[in-house]
Amino acid sequence: MLVRRRETKERKLAENASYTKLFRDDYQSVHSLMKDGGKSEAEVIRQLVSEALRSRRLGAHGLDQTKKIIQMAQKKVVEELLAPIHAKLDAQQIINERVEDRVAEGFERVERQFDFSRRALGV
Repeated sequence: MLVRRRETKERKLAENASYTKLFRDDYQSVHSLMKDGGKSEAEVIRQLVSEALRSRRLGAHGLDQTKKIIQMAQKKVVEELLAPIHAKLDAQQIINERVEDRVAEGFERVERQFDFSRRALGV
């Protein structure tokens, strides 16, 4: 998977070129990326090298990009699992508020009746 980095300025190519033979399975992967992305072999390899070096730099500073991706995926799964629970809690909160209102109204009614009874009895 090629990941495009956000670049603020255009990167310049080095004066010297590098030549190497790739491992057979890596070459097949590069070839697939070329076909899928419509890019040249050099563009694909250049991007892969850039990503690998960036990953190493981030890893050296404890900022492994893979770790962030995994954490984001885990967070999403947890949020999806908790969503129905949150919805039920919200619904229960509404029910609780209605019950509290009815109980408060009932107490007020009983207090009015009690006050009326006390006045009627002259107590």
